[in-house]
Amino acid sequence: MHRVRTIAMAFAAMLLGLAAMSAPAFAAEGTPASSPGAGAAALPVAIHQGTCAEPVAEPAWKVNDASPITSSDTVGGAADMTVSESSGKVKAKLDDLGHEPYVIAVHASAADYDTIVACGMIAGPKVDGKLVVALTPVNDSGVTGVAVFDEDKSGVLDLGSDEVQITVYLIGAGGSMATPAS
Repeated sequence: MHRVRTIAMAFAAMLLGLAAMSAPAFAAEGTPASSPGAGAAALPVAIHQGTCAEPVAEPAWKVNDASPITSSDTVGGAADMTVSESSGKVKAKLDDLGHEPYVIAVHASAADYDTIVACGMIAGPKVDGKLVVALTPVNDSGVTGVAVFDEDKSGVLDLGSDEVQITVYLIGAGGSMATPAS
C-alpha cells in the first residue's frame, strides 16, 4: 500500500512540474474554459479502445465527469492551479483492460466531446492491485493528471469481482482547466 502511494505521489509531483513548465505555453496557446472554484466546467472522463493518437470515438466505458475540488479545509496558502477529480466504477477486470489497447481520455466538455485534452494508455505495473496511469496533455491543452485503477479484491471498496474503481486527478496549468486553442 505504501509503495502505491509513493508511486502516485511521484507521478503527481512529476505532473505538477510538467504543468508548471507548460504554463507560459498555455497562456499563449490555450483559452481558459473556466476559472478555479465554483462554476468551473466539468470535464467528461471515459475509457476508449485504441491509442491516444487514435482512440475509438465511442467510449467503451464512461467514468464520472471531473469537477474542481473545492474545500474550506486547505493546507498552506492558496493554490495557483485547479485540481479536479473524477471517481467511478467500470464493469471490467483490470487485467482485461490490458489485453487490448485502451486509453483513459479527458474530454474538453460534453458539448466538445470530440476534443480530448489529456490522455493516458492503460498499461504498466500493477502494485497491490492498483495501476497508476499518467495523463499527459493533448494538443498543448496544459491539462495533466493521474488515473488510479483499483481492483480491490479485498472488498473494502465494495467492488464486485468484475469491477474496477477509477479515481482521476487533473491539474490545469495556469490556475484553470483549459481547452486547446482552435
